[in-house]
Amino acid sequence: MRIVVTGHRPPKIGGYDWNNPLRTHLRQRLRTLLVSLVADAWLKGDKQVELISGGALGWDQDCAGVAYRVGIPYTLYVPFIGQESRWPKQSRDVYAEVVKRASKVVLCHNDRPQSDGHAGRLLLERNKRMVDDCKTDYLITAHNGSQGGTSHCVRYAQGKVGMVINLMQGVQEVMGEWQANAARATRDGVVCM
Repeated sequence: MRIVVTGHRPPKIGGYDWNNPLRTHLRQRLRTLLVSLVADAWLKGDKQVELISGGALGWDQDCAGVAYRVGIPYTLYVPFIGQESRWPKQSRDVYAEVVKRASKVVLCHNDRPQSDGHAGRLLLERNKRMVDDCKTDYLITAHNGSQGGTSHCVRYAQGKVGMVINLMQGVQEVMGEWQANAARATRDGVVCM
């Protein structure tokens, strides 16, 4: 079974804060889903399970971390040399761990991009390659409906993968409840929740 993941950059899924409630909720949903998919695959005799991640900040790295923690090998598709070069040091350190723990690293383009537009095109090419390189059973996404690389990847994968699963569906209710509780706690002078 082959699972490709794609999602928005951190500001759209909860910022760079690892403990942001949205990111925490999405990681928990992903963990539950992965365990279920693996159990189902094993029951059907498919013992080869692999997760494919682009390694970008936020969701891609969260997915790689969840896969690693539940014992699913992951392949990292790096769009170009120096993907992490503009990231803060802490993010580069996390990326180095993600690369180190990957069962395989695929470099999609050997050169550094010449411009931001060129980098964007290489990121889209990376997403297509993640879907096209082998038969993909699932595309798991954290897509909030906005335009960008994630929406492009989801549209591109339609009809090419077995199933697209968007973990952002239903999240608005959870986050609305969390925000209401946070506002109430702030109003009542509660320091932490």
